[in-house]
Amino acid sequence: ASPMELLLMALAGCSSIDMISILKKQRQQITLFKADVEGVRVPVGEAKPFKDITVVFYLEGDINEEKAARAAQLSFDKYCSVSKTIEPTATIHYKVILNGKELE
Repeated sequence: ASPMELLLMALAGCSSIDMISILKKQRQQITLFKADVEGVRVPVGEAKPFKDITVVFYLEGDINEEKAARAAQLSFDKYCSVSKTIEPTATIHYKVILNGKELE
């Protein structure tokens, strides 16, 4: 993997660990958890930093919709050090798909 791919993986991994931890503390039953991440890069001088990054979380199980949405929000707003590091230069978007349904 390239260093830039590793950066995306670190973001997805960091936020995933947060979400699973938060949901387990709330006694939510997670039977499947997957995260996809992709980024759009733009030329800035000789470099090509990320401008937009999207993380999509796929969860299945006996999980409350509000708790799942809130866990993702808490990860990006408060806990994930990787997203806080990237935020000054890239916009991070995320979606939660719970049992096949995208949460608002």
